[in-house]
Amino acid sequence: MKRLSIAAFPVFPVNDLGAWVLAVFKDPEAWIGKDLKIVTDWTTMREMAATASRVSGKNVLPMELDQASFEATRTAGYPGAEEFYLNMLFFVKVPSSFQRGTNEQYGHKNGIRTEADYETTRKLYPNANTWENSVKENLQLLFP
Repeated sequence: MKRLSIAAFPVFPVNDLGAWVLAVFKDPEAWIGKDLKIVTDWTTMREMAATASRVSGKNVLPMELDQASFEATRTAGYPGAEEFYLNMLFFVKVPSSFQRGTNEQYGHKNGIRTEADYETTRKLYPNANTWENSVKENLQLLFP
């Protein structure tokens, strides 16, 4: 089950979401019938932990689950547990398409998955935060 910790996830800071929504509302003709696939970073859980460790000075480790523990998250008893499980299951079942360096048939270009669109993300909101900057700005929340 270690695949989950090596699969790269598309991430963006939720607190920046309003900037992209505003950009779309300002230009509805360009966006009607289209999806905006926002991404500021493609990062694995291990990379996220390494970044958080470096920025905070704390030893942050990713949770690495065995198969049974992962399956148990589906019925963990908190709101959204099954939805979270199903989202993560996608990254586990299709790991090759979410790892850097795979080929164009999986939507990659130059080793980066292109379904989520860096260029459009940055064009619409050039000041969008990265994972690293988000950790820096939220140190007190993440590491009280």
